[in-house]
Amino acid sequence: TTGLSSIAHICFVLNIGPILLEVYQYLYVYRTEEYQTGKEKNYRLKLSTDKVVAAANASIAKLGDGPAQAKARGKQQVKINQAKSALADGQAKLAALTAKYKFATFVISVAAFWHLSSLYSGQVVAVLPFPPPPFVRSLLTLRSLPPSSAASSLNFRSVFLLCNLGPKAVVNATMARIKGDEQGGMKAVFQSEQMKKLMKRMGYTEDDMEGMDEVMKMLPAM
Repeated sequence: TTGLSSIAHICFVLNIGPILLEVYQYLYVYRTEEYQTGKEKNYRLKLSTDKVVAAANASIAKLGDGPAQAKARGKQQVKINQAKSALADGQAKLAALTAKYKFATFVISVAAFWHLSSLYSGQVVAVLPFPPPPFVRSLLTLRSLPPSSAASSLNFRSVFLLCNLGPKAVVNATMARIKGDEQGGMKAVFQSEQMKKLMKRMGYTEDDMEGMDEVMKMLPAM
């Protein structure tokens, strides 16, 4: 089966699990007093760390050469390291509250990908109204399609990539804003280590992923 029904099926299977997990986290994790308190504490800690680092760097910049100055630079660097370490610890504690859900989301996404990849192996899932440029064809791994396929044909991996550029990115961007995170959305999705690992499993090369990074730099934040 090809066309809108296949695309709808792929979008549904890929997104239903992560979306339900995000909704569950919003209701039972992000709205809890523990999470809200931790987020507020990290916000204050970030402001404090920025002040400490700025003051220490300003002090270091005024120092000259010599043993005494080197010792003073060392003390200022210790202050910077301690402030950054405290911030990292706070962020790690907050991230621990959602770690199991993020891992579950990753496992569900991988399982959905392999299930759909097997189901639609070697099939034309959709057809674009125009042939994509050579770079885009390489990025979408259209090489797996039968030689007789039209140049504008899309396989499952192509639709998988577009699904992540579309509905899933919107969900991530929306939830990032609700949670008050500084990062989220399309760029965070594709630049995350989990996505890079998944793309490698899908058969993307380092050149393909570098090309995707360049595309992400040209896109506005969602």
